[in-house]
Amino acid sequence: MRKAFLSAAGALLLGLVGAAQAAEGPALPHEKWSFDGVFGTYDRAALQRGFQVYQEVCSACHGLDHLYYRDLSALGYSPEQIAAIASQKQVKDGPNDEGEMYDRPHTLTPNAGRGTRSR
Repeated sequence: MRKAFLSAAGALLLGLVGAAQAAEGPALPHEKWSFDGVFGTYDRAALQRGFQVYQEVCSACHGLDHLYYRDLSALGYSPEQIAAIASQKQVKDGPNDEGEMYDRPHTLTPNAGRGTRSR
């Protein structure tokens, strides 16, 4: 009985080791990315496509609370393009003369040394 138990446990252990080795699979080739290293660069067109996908799909559920409009200049957008992107959003402002809050298009103001600042 003891011999049968030890042989079953040994077979199980060998099976687990074999399965773990099979799960590792072949070694993956090393990829060379354009953004590797200190002097790496990103593809700006791909970054802008990613932001466009975010705007059209992801922004319905996910917000970018810590992204400033001025940060879009790192994606290659000009100040005019950033202002156009910002103006598509509505912000709550007020109160007006009747004391009520109202929605208005988002605007940008110049900020020396930092590009643009949201307001």
